[in-house]
Amino acid sequence: MRNFTQRVFGLIISLALLSGYTQADNTTFGDSLQVSYSINHPTCSYSADGFIDITVAGGISPLSFAWSNGLVSEDVSGLASGTYTVTITDNAAPAAPLLSVFSWAYTNTGNNHTIFVPSGSVSLNGVAVTDGFIGLFYDTPNGLECGGYKACIAGNNAISAWGSQPALNDGFATGETFKWKFFRPSDGTEVELTPVYQTSFANDSIYIPNGISGIISLSGTTTPPSGSLSSVLSFDIVAPSAVTINASLSDFNGYNISNNGLSDGAIQLTVNGGTAPYSYNWTNSNGNSANLSGLAAGVY
Repeated sequence: MRNFTQRVFGLIISLALLSGYTQADNTTFGDSLQVSYSINHPTCSYSADGFIDITVAGGISPLSFAWSNGLVSEDVSGLASGTYTVTITDNAAPAAPLLSVFSWAYTNTGNNHTIFVPSGSVSLNGVAVTDGFIGLFYDTPNGLECGGYKACIAGNNAISAWGSQPALNDGFATGETFKWKFFRPSDGTEVELTPVYQTSFANDSIYIPNGISGIISLSGTTTPPSGSLSSVLSFDIVAPSAVTINASLSDFNGYNISNNGLSDGAIQLTVNGGTAPYSYNWTNSNGNSANLSGLAAGVY
């Protein structure tokens, strides 16, 4: 007579995934720069441990790197699933230096709006700048006019946007949107800047008499000097899908072993997702595969 006093053996599964898969020794040619790269994709669907390692041949050093996530290093790490773009530019200079006279001017009308500009918040091509000038501009019938400017220097600074006097068009109108520019006299660079404002102030992007705003960032893009080499590359970082595990246990009329004291139980696993191949680490068994057999009652 069979003795079924020993109930089903329990199951605890421990799954160890190998590291994220790697793309290596791939080569992409930009306009004139040769770029080789290696990509390590994230190890799990929820991980941010991917990285891109690039090596550039050609061009004039030092090279500059501007990534779509704001980084300016050659290689990037801590990446989650997504698409990342990098612009690589060499250090070729123009055929002759361009010197330009600084011509911005504004009227101190006595009515101003103060905007705080933190240190390091102004950037061109993803690189912070500490030279040149930033300026605020307003619309007039003859085009844009300067309504205030300041030099880009290290440290936290503030810039005044001057409001128009009554019946005059010599400054910002109440409610008018700020327009930003950067100017560098040493090489004639003048570009529009895209602002990102702090949200802790009631008046952020528009002129209000005696108003206060704060900047998070002012960013612009310049055209590489004549003769410069530039490449734009895009990389897809792909995380593996989430791991799913289905377990099938041996069944002897509702029990997992056929009789008390026998070792004829079995476990069969079906694993999907993640990054194959998988490794298995079972407790109470020397097995290292998805399937176990010859099992006695117990916890595995």
